[in-house]
Amino acid sequence: MKKMKYYSKIMSIAILLFSFLSCGGSKTSEGYTLQKEAPFTVVKASSQKWIAGTPEGGSGLNFNFQIKDQQGDIEFGDIYFQEKMTRVIPSRILNHYQGYFVNVMKNDKTMDINPANEMGNTPPVKIPFKLSKDEAIISYKVNGTMQYFKLKKVKEMPVLAYPKNNPNGID
Repeated sequence: MKKMKYYSKIMSIAILLFSFLSCGGSKTSEGYTLQKEAPFTVVKASSQKWIAGTPEGGSGLNFNFQIKDQQGDIEFGDIYFQEKMTRVIPSRILNHYQGYFVNVMKNDKTMDINPANEMGNTPPVKIPFKLSKDEAIISYKVNGTMQYFKLKKVKEMPVLAYPKNNPNGID
């Protein structure tokens, strides 16, 4: 009888450990296979932080990239950069695309000893990629299939600081 209890405890611990290990493995970037070559060539990619002249104006980062040699019909999706994600927006200039990362200034989080009171807090978005400071991932659809391409050596432009007042005197 003692042996049966001993074996059941060992089995329970093994099952518990196995379940924890399998949960951790499912949180990798499964389903996000990076393409070695994209159906376009990125001519240049850059990022530029900006700050407004007033505290209410906020701050953020603009991401720009230019492509050439596009092969087929491509629909751009998201940009993953510096632990953040945003939508790709076509520029008014042909083959230029942008993404805008705005830093949220408000801290409307509820902190309480009772976790139920914190239900309205929005958790931070965790991107599924490990990237260095000068790398970005661009998602795009080709024939209805989402694909991912890593950009390396994204050029960081100098910070753009907007003036406190409108220099033209127009409000």
